[in-house]
Amino acid sequence: MLLSKKKKVTKNDPELSVSKQCKLLGLNRSSVYYKEKQSTELEIQIKHAIDEMHTAHPAWGTRRIAATLVTKGYLVDRKLVRRYMQEMRIYAIYPKPNLSIPNKQVWSIDITYIPMGRSFMYLTAIIDWHSRYIVGYELSDTLQIESVLTCVNKAIKRYGIPEIINSDQRSQFTSHDYTHLR
Repeated sequence: MLLSKKKKVTKNDPELSVSKQCKLLGLNRSSVYYKEKQSTELEIQIKHAIDEMHTAHPAWGTRRIAATLVTKGYLVDRKLVRRYMQEMRIYAIYPKPNLSIPNKQVWSIDITYIPMGRSFMYLTAIIDWHSRYIVGYELSDTLQIESVLTCVNKAIKRYGIPEIINSDQRSQFTSHDYTHLR
């Protein structure tokens, strides 16, 4: 087999050893012997079930998912579920401590748009850095400052005044009404 045309390593080539073929192609010799493991039908079913459970309950970890799979008739343990979740890059979502800002209430605020057919809705959201919770949100059909002020006022009324509110330099966040909000 010609190396220049097909670029395939053959193990029984009479002229070139596997090592020389790999060197010519710039391949690692161990890649020639690697055989990818084929997933079984049962493994695929379990992974689909894990994906569905994670989508419905993103805060569930390996223990809860494994217990639910057992009740559905799958013979799995926590270690197997953890391995499958790692392979699929699925991780439980839960608030994690931010130890770099102890005892400070720091919020971030931003606006994003949501496409709605031929128009948009605008979502203003405030997140607390420490708890990673959404402390305020407001939906509007315009980018006017009023929705931002309403969002901030509702969050302050419920959680108190934060020490810092971080935002970008969008016009709503640099306006006189926003910067002089009390």
